Amino acid sequence: MPLMAPARALPRRHHGTSLAFLATLSLFAFLTLVHTVMFNESVPQRAAERGDETFAEIHSEHSWERGAGYQAMREAATGSLHDVNRDASERSPAANDAAARPSPELKQVPKGDARPDRERFFEPGSLSLSRTEALNRCYVERKERRSDFNMCTVSDVYHITYFMLPKSGSSTGRHVMKDVKHGFSGKEISRPECNRKLRDSEFLNIVSVRNPLTRFFASYDEAFVRKLPSQHRIPLKYRKFMEPFQGWVYNDYAELFDDPAGVRLLTKSFETFVRDYDGEIVYDEHLQLQAPQLWDNSQDKMFQFDLAFDTKELDAKFHELAVRVNAPPPRVIRGRSYPRRFNTSALADVTYQKICRLAAIDFCCLNFPLPPACTLESVAKDERVMCKWVRRSDGQDYISHTLV
Repeated sequence: MPLMAPARALPRRHHGTSLAFLATLSLFAFLTLVHTVMFNESVPQRAAERGDETFAEIHSEHSWERGAGYQAMREAATGSLHDVNRDASERSPAANDAAARPSPELKQVPKGDARPDRERFFEPGSLSLSRTEALNRCYVERKERRSDFNMCTVSDVYHITYFMLPKSGSSTGRHVMKDVKHGFSGKEISRPECNRKLRDSEFLNIVSVRNPLTRFFASYDEAFVRKLPSQHRIPLKYRKFMEPFQGWVYNDYAELFDDPAGVRLLTKSFETFVRDYDGEIVYDEHLQLQAPQLWDNSQDKMFQFDLAFDTKELDAKFHELAVRVNAPPPRVIRGRSYPRRFNTSALADVTYQKICRLAAIDFCCLNFPLPPACTLESVAKDERVMCKWVRRSDGQDYISHTLV
């Protein structure tokens, strides 16, 4: 069949140009065919030579049309990351019991048609889902949604978007993503661009998350230091915990660290903050919870992630990611880390229980178990954190939280 059938005869003065154009087009088509055949034969061979059996196998099942080649590599990468993501260090005991069962693809978890075969209410951390799967099935109530602080680091070279959650390994992740020699050659992008990248199916979406309890401690410490010289920026209804520190600067604060009486003062101030704080006004970005930041307001659902991992696994996960996208071995350095400024072992049970209520959405959607103080029989009625399945208008079930 000819490449092109002219609808009518061309004027004589255009015959030479048209023939040249057709000859060029035919040559281009021939060269493209030769390149495709050679490339399809060479890529699996090279992949097999370097031991990347997954990539070689998947490549043979895909045609190299526009975007299909990268999609094959992406599926190979996400498949491997998914396997690593379900290791014993990330799963709850219930998940370990279910580890032998085949699991759905990461991106397909929220798209399942069947209602999960589980009770409607369940304990935080008890799901047989990985953190990634649980996060992708999360539902954030409208009053809890926040998107004011969204920030990403993106690698256009390796097609990776890393969502930076404050106090959840973001400093470390940002460094690894931006490092050219020992990372992913990325760059920080604005919030609107971050949202667009997270919706791009050609990119791997990753995020590091943290145990909600230890993150709450760290978030408070960070917000305390940042607002110490500008206490007027703290809403009046939360400001009582700062009363002992009027007019202080950081050096005054630092003098309390090694003083037992100073540590007791800092501990009491923290308990006062927890007592008064209700989360309605997030006056510092570090106090924002994790799951609400990952809600896509324009799509009315969670941004979908290929990998959500515990900050304790930063090094291992970034190395695994580098192997899968053929990036240089990353140099994972720890971000800012400070000792706790107050005595967590001296906190009252009611303080722990209030923290659990404040961070309930993170405990449920990130599949972290509650600390012991939040599971005591002494927890008051209607103040015990539980997770629940909620069915949305699309007929599918999502993870939320409640108090019982």
